[in-house]
Amino acid sequence: IPQATAVPVSWAQSSCATVPTGKYFRIRVEHSGQAINVPQNSTAQGEIVVQSRPNGTMSENWRFEEIGESSYYTILNQNSGKALRSNLGDNGAISQSTILAGEESMYWCFQPVGESHYKIVNLLSGAAIAVPESSQVEGQPLKDLMAGSRYRSNMVWALEESSDPETPAPTFPVPTPIPQATAVPLWTQSSCATVPTGKYFRIRV
Repeated sequence: IPQATAVPVSWAQSSCATVPTGKYFRIRVEHSGQAINVPQNSTAQGEIVVQSRPNGTMSENWRFEEIGESSYYTILNQNSGKALRSNLGDNGAISQSTILAGEESMYWCFQPVGESHYKIVNLLSGAAIAVPESSQVEGQPLKDLMAGSRYRSNMVWALEESSDPETPAPTFPVPTPIPQATAVPLWTQSSCATVPTGKYFRIRV
């Protein structure tokens, strides 16, 4: 993914950016290029989210819903409908959870770090979503870590708009072919054939 472009602001700035709503995005970390994903397309309550290589599934697609006009957002998974949640404090795991009204552990601030890159900071814990120890391992669980005063590419995230996976076309039973009529010597012949009686038949053209 593109590297963050330097901007004249402090790494520790606290202002929250406005991010698009009504669309789905992959959220990709700068240091590995991997995306926030729910492993194995899980819809389970409390499932820990991980980094993984983009694979086109709905479990890596997220949309943002603003909390009033606060510039804080819930981050909702397309596959499960659940929201990202901090499990509180430095070095806490990030999981998906059913939305709870007023639950600040589900409220996130997108602090800009260059063009279209962000730290994603939790309202309750004050920590940012990160890949621990800048791991490159696919499937590495994500945690929220205190950002500190130095730039860290393992907690810088780019938003990459993703199209909804195509809905498979509906399938229908293949109709049984109608048998073709057997040729007769003369179309205009007038003799009458004998047909079975005492049974019901469909009469098909």
